[in-house]
Amino acid sequence: MVMHMHNSDWKKILAEVRADIPSMAEEFIQKFRDSGSYGTSRIDEYELRETATAVLGILMDSLSGEATEEKVRQHADNLGRRRAQQEVAIGTLVDAIQLDFLVIWERIRRTAHANQEVLIAHVDELHNVVAKYNFFVRDGFRRENARLARDLRLANGRYIDKLFSSATISPLGAEEIALALGCAAQETFDVAVFHASSSLEARDALDTATAQGHVFGHAHHGLFAAFWPNKLHPAPELPDLPSVIFPKVKGLVGVRKAVLATPSLFEAAILAPRPTPVGELAWAIAGQALADFPGTRLKKLSTAITKLRAEQPLIVETVETYLRTGSVKATAEASFCHRNTVINRLHQFAEATDYVVTLPYDAAAIILALNTNIELREL
Repeated sequence: MVMHMHNSDWKKILAEVRADIPSMAEEFIQKFRDSGSYGTSRIDEYELRETATAVLGILMDSLSGEATEEKVRQHADNLGRRRAQQEVAIGTLVDAIQLDFLVIWERIRRTAHANQEVLIAHVDELHNVVAKYNFFVRDGFRRENARLARDLRLANGRYIDKLFSSATISPLGAEEIALALGCAAQETFDVAVFHASSSLEARDALDTATAQGHVFGHAHHGLFAAFWPNKLHPAPELPDLPSVIFPKVKGLVGVRKAVLATPSLFEAAILAPRPTPVGELAWAIAGQALADFPGTRLKKLSTAITKLRAEQPLIVETVETYLRTGSVKATAEASFCHRNTVINRLHQFAEATDYVVTLPYDAAAIILALNTNIELREL
């Protein structure tokens, strides 16, 4: 009979306390702030308040029997993993949960007034609920820490996102990012940015290198950017996918500039189905700027080249090779054909376009037309 009365009183106390979670969360915030915990962490007050409300709520639900053990475990596991990602010390996290216990117990004690028998009968229940939640939190925290130790992508990701997404990056900001990534802010990097059509495949191909921290990889505006110290040996094996390569980029600020410049480069260029040095694609920016300029005849030349690509691709390939080598002999060797075949194809190109690849001014226009996506730009 006495136990039944205790249980009835206990439920009423819990219901009254549960209804006052918001003010309990504020009490927790004040005590927590006074303790100085999380002082230099990236957890803002809004998140801290939301978490305090949620944790106090799940503890009260567990205490009243409204939350299953699986629900409590999942909630605690999520919190533990989240705090591990935010690099909160495990001791600080445990102290915060212990503070939850004190806030709840103080509120229960005040609500019970003089009913000390109820408190004595149920205090162990609160201890057990908090201890179990604490165990689940620590387990989630340690599991996430172990995973992060094997996979540096998450640890590095937030800093790389800051590098690419911030409105500006100051020298001090670059130094802070470099410190977090474990490199020098003024180090020389090689950069590869993969087109949106191949970004997921590129990310998967570089999965091991980015997980181990040898290569820094991050998705940005649909593209996938990867960069690594130029001194890295061996250099990462890049997948044979549409991408632009920026060699020997100076510093993290230079990496940022390269990545942010790439969308306009992709928009302007006729993209090869493989990694292409930026020096070959940069012509497209000039070609795009000159496409509408009176007297350049760039659109007409581009149209003629597009037709040749479709009908006689070997002619265009031979012209591209000649522009890279500057030699009929070298072009013939690279194309596995006789030098007379090369001369004949260059002549056919001239007849179809009215541009002679061996003349410097014509060659410059041909390079612009070969690399600029003028047709797509006009749509």
